[in-house]
Amino acid sequence: MARIAAEQADLLPQSIEAERALLGALLVDPDGILAAREVNLAPEDFWRESYRWVYAAMLSMADRFQTPDYVSVCDALAHRENGHGSQLDALGGPAALTKLISECPSSVYARHYAEIVKQRAQQRRIISACSEIAEMAHKHDGGIAELYDLASRTFFDAVATTTPSSHLYGGDDALIAYQMQQAERATLLAEQPERLIQTGLCALDAVLGDILPGYLHVVVARSSVGKTMYLEQVGEYNAQRGRQVAFYHLELAHETMLHRAIVRRMPMRADPGAVAKAIGFQDLDHGYCGPEVAQAMNVIRPWFGRMTYIHCPGWSVERICADIVRLRAKGRCDLAVVDYLQKLSWPTESKVGLNLAQLYGVMANQLKNVAEQLGIPVLIGSQVSRDYKARGDRRPHAEDIRNSGMIEEMSTQIVVLHRPDDTAQRSPQPVEAWVEKNTQGRLGKASLLHFPGRFLLASAADDQDMPF
Repeated sequence: MARIAAEQADLLPQSIEAERALLGALLVDPDGILAAREVNLAPEDFWRESYRWVYAAMLSMADRFQTPDYVSVCDALAHRENGHGSQLDALGGPAALTKLISECPSSVYARHYAEIVKQRAQQRRIISACSEIAEMAHKHDGGIAELYDLASRTFFDAVATTTPSSHLYGGDDALIAYQMQQAERATLLAEQPERLIQTGLCALDAVLGDILPGYLHVVVARSSVGKTMYLEQVGEYNAQRGRQVAFYHLELAHETMLHRAIVRRMPMRADPGAVAKAIGFQDLDHGYCGPEVAQAMNVIRPWFGRMTYIHCPGWSVERICADIVRLRAKGRCDLAVVDYLQKLSWPTESKVGLNLAQLYGVMANQLKNVAEQLGIPVLIGSQVSRDYKARGDRRPHAEDIRNSGMIEEMSTQIVVLHRPDDTAQRSPQPVEAWVEKNTQGRLGKASLLHFPGRFLLASAADDQDMPF
């Protein structure tokens, strides 16, 4: 709150009534501290400093398995100094706590009061971050990219929150709630099976299973094998199934992404008296706009509005995370795709004391955090190092991820793409998709086919995942 002028402080969102009601409820029913913890309420979330003292004392006692009742809280505050005496005296003595109890509407609504206090605190943090960003923009003398990184990190820190229900307390209530959630989930998926995030490659999905909320899904491949193509197809497949997809491409321009999407769905063209051939990327790049383009656009049109492409060369992971939060808040992000990790930049100050492996590990961790906080999957691509060439099979593995074993540690699922015969001239070319990490599922290999020039992967034994 230091960035907010003192005369504006009283205008910030706050609810002294909710703070008083919550503390009174906790003094009446000390078990209510569990409800406050479920919304991740912290002492600094209280607007009034004296109320922060009371709640901090309650938390401290709860952490020591002591009951934070009226007598215990009075004693704790009497032994805590505030610089001018005890916190209890500064609060107004035991009578102040007694008044909180007498004014409490009902201890039953402790969680509701805690949610109000938490929400007001989050609003204040966002306002403070905006004020800090405005001041930063006025005073900044460096490059605009550096300012973007600083502003994005400030905003992301302000809106990042941990999972509201961080504690699951066992017992019959938890089991009954679980059973009800399962029934609701079964009904929802029976009506809307497309809600599940999958790759759309049937052979791979049979091994991999679903890509669940909070997952960090990593596709690994050496250059030119198809990690970008894989990420594009997964994003497009889920947009077709009704999901909102945010695709962050740090290398390819918007026009290139559109060319590739259209080529994937381009029908065959028969030249008079010649063998049929497909319209290719170069045709589109040279301005070709024949009937095949219109046909492909008609295939794309029903779901293309659910794709958001973000061309972000040189962006830092903080800026991407902040943008994911923004799009999620607007209802535009059920799945985030980042192509690819080694193209991300990092602020200059982050280099101090960290090697490349640690830096990329930190980036992967930030993307995993935003996946968990927002309850969405995040897919990222990653290159491999050249060490795989020393092995007999010359096949990359998860441990060959370039610059970081920490990426492997942070990920929930890892798919390694491998083209076993680089010299093959036939089309389509075989590609192996190895599921080498799958926290909640199987490991194994899926056989795919790559159609050169069409930026297209399909299952080797099945054509039902072809996008046309």
